[in-house]
Amino acid sequence: IDNNSSYTHELISLFKLHKVTSIPYGGLTKHTIGDNDLIVLSGGHSLPVLWHTNEYLNEIELVRKHKGPIIGVCLGFQLLAHLFGSHMHLYETRRKGINVICPTLAGREILGRAELTVYENHNWSAREVSEPLVSLANSADGVEIFKHSDLPIYATQFHPESVLKTDGKLIISNILKAL
Repeated sequence: IDNNSSYTHELISLFKLHKVTSIPYGGLTKHTIGDNDLIVLSGGHSLPVLWHTNEYLNEIELVRKHKGPIIGVCLGFQLLAHLFGSHMHLYETRRKGINVICPTLAGREILGRAELTVYENHNWSAREVSEPLVSLANSADGVEIFKHSDLPIYATQFHPESVLKTDGKLIISNILKAL
């Protein structure tokens, strides 16, 4: 689901071994999504989730009804965190650039290494996540990766699709294996 991200092309390339259909977030009602299809909620620069829930109602309903796997990226992370009851915090200044994240105890098996580098470009953070979400990696700014404790839902606050040399592609590969 393309949330008006400037990185949509790069995000699609992460899934180049699969059939990908890019759907604009405003066009969800015109598309059929299979029960087992992987849904990827992209980042986006248009409207933040907080204060604009009505703009994302179709996406929220899709997440609530979908039985298959979901991965949220940046704004997708924020939408999922908000939907499952976690509080989002607005930064005074944008976080943009390479950042180091560290797996939590719950994330070590999926992520493997003690430190990973990722590319961030956002104004929001979840300092912690509420049940049923489980933090898999954190940075000094808060939660960077989470999963749902019972559903096949994962999310990254950062942009794993970045063309910069980071561990983003490895992280997405590991998440896909875990799904």
